[in-house]
Amino acid sequence: DLTTPQYWVNHLREAVRFHDGIRALADAGVTAFLELGPDAVLTAFVRDSLEDREGFEPVLAAAQRRERPQALTFVSALAEMYTHGVPLDWSAALPGAAGTRTDLPTYPFQRQRYWMEAPSAPSTDRIHDDAVERGFWDAVEREDLEALATALGTERAEAIGEALPALSSWRRDQRSRQTVESWRYKAVWRPVGEPATATLSGDWLVVVPSGEAARPLAEAVTDALGAQGARPVLLTVDPAGLDRAALAERIAAATAAAPPAGVLSLLALDASDPAYGTAAVSTLLLIQALADASSPARLWLVTRSAVSTGPSDRLEHPDQAQVWALGRAAALEYPQLWGGVIDLPADPDARSATRLASLLGTAGDEDQLAVRSSGVHARRLVRSAAGRPTGGKNWTPRGTVLVTGGLTEMGSRVARWLAESGAERLLLAVEPDAGGAEPTGPTAELAAELTAALSESAARVTFVPCDLTDRDDVARLLAAVPADVPLTSVVHLTGEPQVAPLTELTPDRYAAAFAAKAAGAEHLDALVDHDALDAFVLFSSVAGVWGGSGQGAYGAANAYLDALAEHRRGRGRPATSLAWGLWAQGGEDTRTPAERERREQLRRLGLAEMDPEAAIAALVGALDHDDTALVLADVDWARFAPAFTAVRPSPLLSELPEAATASAEDPSDVPEGGSDAARTLVRSLASLPAADQERRLLELVRGEIATVLQHPDTESVQARRALKELGFDSLAAVTLRGRLGAATGLRLPATLVFDHPTPADLAAYLRTALAPETPAASLDAELDRLHVTLTSAAADPDARELAAGRLRAFLSELTAAESAAGASSRTDTAQQLDEATDDDIFDFIDKELGGL
Repeated sequence: DLTTPQYWVNHLREAVRFHDGIRALADAGVTAFLELGPDAVLTAFVRDSLEDREGFEPVLAAAQRRERPQALTFVSALAEMYTHGVPLDWSAALPGAAGTRTDLPTYPFQRQRYWMEAPSAPSTDRIHDDAVERGFWDAVEREDLEALATALGTERAEAIGEALPALSSWRRDQRSRQTVESWRYKAVWRPVGEPATATLSGDWLVVVPSGEAARPLAEAVTDALGAQGARPVLLTVDPAGLDRAALAERIAAATAAAPPAGVLSLLALDASDPAYGTAAVSTLLLIQALADASSPARLWLVTRSAVSTGPSDRLEHPDQAQVWALGRAAALEYPQLWGGVIDLPADPDARSATRLASLLGTAGDEDQLAVRSSGVHARRLVRSAAGRPTGGKNWTPRGTVLVTGGLTEMGSRVARWLAESGAERLLLAVEPDAGGAEPTGPTAELAAELTAALSESAARVTFVPCDLTDRDDVARLLAAVPADVPLTSVVHLTGEPQVAPLTELTPDRYAAAFAAKAAGAEHLDALVDHDALDAFVLFSSVAGVWGGSGQGAYGAANAYLDALAEHRRGRGRPATSLAWGLWAQGGEDTRTPAERERREQLRRLGLAEMDPEAAIAALVGALDHDDTALVLADVDWARFAPAFTAVRPSPLLSELPEAATASAEDPSDVPEGGSDAARTLVRSLASLPAADQERRLLELVRGEIATVLQHPDTESVQARRALKELGFDSLAAVTLRGRLGAATGLRLPATLVFDHPTPADLAAYLRTALAPETPAASLDAELDRLHVTLTSAAADPDARELAAGRLRAFLSELTAAESAAGASSRTDTAQQLDEATDDDIFDFIDKELGGL
């Protein structure tokens, strides 16, 4: 009896037998299951328990879903039941709800409005109200009582005069809170249904690492590919000592019989050295080898439990998140090569392999997918509402707080905030100077400045040089924590941005870029006392969330931090990873040219710099709300979305209304026909021969490229030099496409720059589109056209005489040519007879005259 205490005691002590219970209910005729609980965890298990029953499709619904409105979720679950035939008492479900029953049509709703919508004019009253409001709040923020008196009248202004400082402070806090709220995003996973069975064809190259770890899955995947029509070609590689050129040769040998229809990589499953990215380096070399060979086949990467699709889906392999980041970079740098990345469960089975094979032929634009027992999920970026602090109280630092990268500009600001907020001791890990136990040189000067800035706080500050890539050095760092003031929080923000295209990354360069940021996090995760920690904060970057051209290694390191935070949460440990956009920082003159160029590129893409004080407020909010993986960035989606999707669509942004609208209204889309200048260009091309047409268009292309890259002239824009070598990124591609579209009046494809990678290729493409070759007319057609022209001119004696004279001249030329051809033929025959033997002459007579 469910209502007795003993039942629930037994429920805890003994096997639950959920699987057996569900099957018993199905045997008893139950066809609908409603889960009553805080989330939809058990609903998926019900489906799994009954999946082997042919033709049995139970109705499944959950009364509550995490992070969804409770009332709406509950009513939606009831509606799901009701629409599948489960009888409901709606008067009890919705007490007090008035209304009448309405029969629904037996066909889907087919509503379409045909009337054109007139644009609505803005209300002049509202415009006036907005102006008044702005004036009022502007005066409040400035605490300008005189301006308030002008706006409200003297008596009213005096009435709020005493409260003005508090009101001004409240207003500034509200504006700051709204700003910070607008920066908050997170990655979520949306179910996209069961993939349709695909019909694959051709050879599929399946690249697997040597060793036992990947063998069972490789066999299941090749079987699934074969079952859906593909011919799997297995290529086993040893990640140890793998070489880019050697790998390219092996790929060429494996695919010599026929170009592959697709490439499927299981290299991420290599378990030989997960902490330092051996699998990621192998994947990098595979991307490079395929790009070097200009492979026409799409590359799909496979990982296993590298992502978490929800609270009940524990992330087991954070190291494989690097492969996801490399894939996101490849999608931007090699869009013609990229297929996607698919994550499988921790223990994939034959059904997972079948779903994987189906997705290879049916995924469409979806390129970030996860296969689970409950179905297929796709990754999305959405806004993350802050809500109320977790537990109803704000996070406060205490005891000793370790800050890595403490002498960077971001690190020093975080250290000041921690000291002001109550931390008793700050342990700041700094990069060690050669041979010194204490900071020296510029590092010592920065340390002295920060110490002076913190002198007014009660916190004690200690600087400890530490090589965070060295596990033993990290252990020595943690040993410096005083026993009477234990370590309670870690803030890890070491690691400077590294910019390099995938094609330029060597294994050593990748490892160095990865270790600078990720190795310290891995060592700290392994060595800190987790039971004493209140917070474990990782400073990540948006490069690890949505990728970036030239940021493959840096993005991989940051993606690892995000995954490590998820992995720690799955083990019940505190963790918060913050993927930052651009912090506004001083010291522009002290930055390297590469860093200045990187920041300028991000600003052009639409990432605005964030005020450091507001960024600290965002950090506080993330800790108050106990976020696990959060994106904090000020993004102008109207600029970012068209550039990000210039080379290929990205469903990742599809649930951000601003991004979807911006992509739909891409300003680089120019209607056919274009401007007067475009029409003038087309007319001028029509009068030029083909070579001059292409020369004219090449001048146009080079000029537009120079303008986009802000070059003073076209001298450096060589006709046969790749645009990527000239410095083109996705934003430059969007801009050039728009300028060429405006200049030519053509609606140019989004992949224009990547399909035609040099100025000469672009010019040739434009000439084909603007002045296609006219096929030569046949002789009969030309004579017919001449006949029509002569007939129409026959009534004019002068025209008839002119035509007759010209025709006689043409006929004379034809007769002379015919006579010359005949004479040449007779000469050839006489020469052949002079040189022939007697036997040749008798053979000739027999052949020519024998039939008479």
